[in-house]
Amino acid sequence: MSDPTASVETGVETAARRRRPHTPTPQEMLASFRKQHPDADAAELRRIAQQHIAERSEFEDLATKNFNMWCVEGHLARAIKDEPSPEEAAAKTAERAALKEQLLQAVERADAERIESIVTIRLLEYETPYGKKLGDCTGAECERLSRRYGSFFAELSKRITRSEMVRAHLTESELQAIALTHRLIGEKAAR
Repeated sequence: MSDPTASVETGVETAARRRRPHTPTPQEMLASFRKQHPDADAAELRRIAQQHIAERSEFEDLATKNFNMWCVEGHLARAIKDEPSPEEAAAKTAERAALKEQLLQAVERADAERIESIVTIRLLEYETPYGKKLGDCTGAECERLSRRYGSFFAELSKRITRSEMVRAHLTESELQAIALTHRLIGEKAAR
């Protein structure tokens, strides 16, 4: 039978491992302070933790002690805070939700305004189904388009002669006014 303390790799006997006592983590230490002092508030718990550290530490001089305690105080201030009451927590949550909603609405409005400014309708640059820009179409082409695509193109063909180009006779604002009356753009546009 083989010795349970013998090393498999070297075959040399080694001392049995000793179980070390459990070293508590910083979180476990803070939890034990809270358990020992259940009625202590955050400031009191920070003072207890500082006292624990100061009593169990050795420092070379006062400056080193002050520096270490200053570092500890900063960390403890972040780690140990007063727990708000359930009412305060609910009020703070509701306040954050309302602020978030306001911010979202503001972003949506700003985004809609930005998009609207970028995507202004440019009917003169609108590309017809056969690849020509509307501004470059003649009255005859608009008449041909009206047979298939509706009254907007028929209105354009009535306003210009058969050989005239849309761009030469109608402005962008005039085109948009015609498109608005034919419900191609605007709130009542047929989508």
